[in-house]
Parts: sequence; C-alpha cells; structure tokens
Amino acid sequence: MQAQRNNDVPQLRKLLDKDVRILTPGKLGEIEISKGEYLSFLQQVGKLDQDCYPQYEIVKLTPNTAEVNIDFAYPDFVAKHSLTMVKKGDDWKIIQLRKLIETEPAPVTVMQQ
Repeated sequence: MQAQRNNDVPQLRKLLDKDVRILTPGKLGEIEISKGEYLSFLQQVGKLDQDCYPQYEIVKLTPNTAEVNIDFAYPDFVAKHSLTMVKKGDDWKIIQLRKLIETEPAPVTVMQQ
C-alpha cells in the first residue's frame, strides 16, 4: 500500500511479478498494460506522498496465495485496487493488479427557508 501511495518505483518493481497482469481504466474501457509501461508512467510522475487514505480487505488467504482489495480514498474519488498475489520462495509477488476509479457523489446542500 505504501509503495503505491508514494509511487515508490523500486519497491513496486520488487513486488510486481515479471509477468504481472495490470488492468487499468482507459478511454474506451479497461485496458491491459505491461509492468514496464506501468512503472515507466509512475517514474515520470515521480515519488510523491499522495493525499489519500488506504484501507484494505483480505478477501482470500491460503499459504501460497492471497486476494486483497485496497481502496485509496482521495478527496474527490476512490481508487480501488484488486490484487492477486502468490508466494514465490520467501517473497510475495503480485501477479494481477486491477485498478478502478469510483467518483464520490457530490455532497447535497439543503437550503433552509
């Protein structure tokens, strides 16, 4: 969570499997991008402390696999990440990352008469 929140490319490079499947919103719907494309984009953005509050839920956990949902709550939207991870030796590797964006509904103002 921290590596994504801070655009920590070296740490993400270690966490993402070499054949990771990354699905992200695009102009015409969900698109698949490579690990190299994803890390290159984050490297261009640079390391930063994003104004968001991450929360996670472990959906499924076995000794060798894990499915985790992470919500990054920003002031105007929520970035939802769904991860599938496998244990390789002593390390956990992300083999699939699906990103979704949900816009928060605008607050309703009630006028007093």
